[in-house]
Amino acid sequence: MRTFIELIALVSQDADQKRKLLDIDTAFDDTDALTSSTFNSAQMIVAAGATNVAVPFGGVTNPTLLLVVAYNDISVSLDGGSPILITHTPAVDTATVLSNVQKYDQPGLLLLRGRITSLLLNNPSATATANVLVAVVGEAI
Repeated sequence: MRTFIELIALVSQDADQKRKLLDIDTAFDDTDALTSSTFNSAQMIVAAGATNVAVPFGGVTNPTLLLVVAYNDISVSLDGGSPILITHTPAVDTATVLSNVQKYDQPGLLLLRGRITSLLLNNPSATATANVLVAVVGEAI
């Protein structure tokens, strides 16, 4: 299996993108069977106020790549560490936006490359469920 990721990020202070604070275009390509031999993904609904919801890795042992797409605010704890909040960006009034993308809800993203032993999800909302996609790549059992 091949794992290929291209990450493009632009942070600018102005609408015409001349004052660039961050401009990155980088790629990662992995064909090593020890680090990218299998894949598992799951769409998860996390109940309001739920804590320490374990994410199953399916047939993946020693995940080396993690992708979390959060359609609602969610916090993740990696390998027993402190929770990291991933926030989504809600749509805004179309009269005030500079981009068509801002007219729609935008999910929060977490992309991590490294060894992962456990992943726990926490929903900070006391009233709303959280919709989350979790994908891992790593070694097969």
